[in-house]
Amino acid sequence: MAKKVSVFTLSVLILILCTTSCDKGEKEKLNIISLEGNSTTEYNKDYIPENAIFIPATLWQCEGTMYRTMIQLALQPSAGLILEIFGPGSTEQIPIGIFSLGSACAEGFTAAFYPNSGSKATGLCFSAGTITIEKEGDKYDIEMNLSIGAECGGGTLIGNFNGTLSESQD
Repeated sequence: MAKKVSVFTLSVLILILCTTSCDKGEKEKLNIISLEGNSTTEYNKDYIPENAIFIPATLWQCEGTMYRTMIQLALQPSAGLILEIFGPGSTEQIPIGIFSLGSACAEGFTAAFYPNSGSKATGLCFSAGTITIEKEGDKYDIEMNLSIGAECGGGTLIGNFNGTLSESQD
């Protein structure tokens, strides 16, 4: 009888442990952006978003009607990430959805990463990738998975920003 009680107690404890700490299908929001595999090894590190602003959708100079929304992330250690999202409408301040890397005046997004280490004046360029923007309440979750172009040293920029975005006052 004591053995049955012990097995039952252990089973209940395992069930409680799993329901409180096992993956419930929610993705972890680490708020870390990692640059890896770049030939300039000093760039390869984790960056923490410190400040985030956006410039609402504005009509952009294109052949057809195209709007641009800009998101700027200030990162630590000293770096910056700029995402420009292009779309045919301006109904949302910050577009929600999955966007593929493209070019200005084409639906999708462009990106530039500025390491600010003093040895590179221009940003790292990207050759492929996606970003996913979701919103819950006043918080945004921006997941990114970007490939850095070979001409910029190669590698990847992967991670996410999770927090509020302040509208730029400029």
